[in-house]
Amino acid sequence: MLHFINNQAIQVVHKDDDATLATWGPLFLSSWNGLIDNSKMKKIIFLLKKFSSTQQSGVGLITIIKEKTPIPSAETRKTMAAALEEINIIVSTGIMEGKGFRASAVLGFTAGLMLLSKHKYPNKIFGSVDDCVKWFHKTLEQRCSTITINQDTITKVIERFREIS
Repeated sequence: MLHFINNQAIQVVHKDDDATLATWGPLFLSSWNGLIDNSKMKKIIFLLKKFSSTQQSGVGLITIIKEKTPIPSAETRKTMAAALEEINIIVSTGIMEGKGFRASAVLGFTAGLMLLSKHKYPNKIFGSVDDCVKWFHKTLEQRCSTITINQDTITKVIERFREIS
């Protein structure tokens, strides 16, 4: 089933118990629902690279991390970091779902990892969709004049994708 936002379909390219991956326009959306091990990360990277090859201006990457999702292993994080540097990513963001101590701890841990990583593109994680969308939209506008998506549309895409995943 296709889900349309502004006459463009959100296309689910992969879905299993642990992850849902989709595209919309120049956006690659990933929802982590369970353990993302090295083999699953390689699948995500393969699909992201395939999608990226169709996007001349680059890709906006949005990852949603569900509340009880385990933190990937060091090996998996290393695989992800190395592969992402090879892809034309304009901006990357994450949304850590959930409330309470665990969500705050994972958000802090992930934000710390992002600060230590050296990316060619801006990369930031948030605890809310609103904060994420404001930063993502502003950063996308600053870095790529050929992609124009308003904040409301980005919010609709994320919220519809969350329903799908």
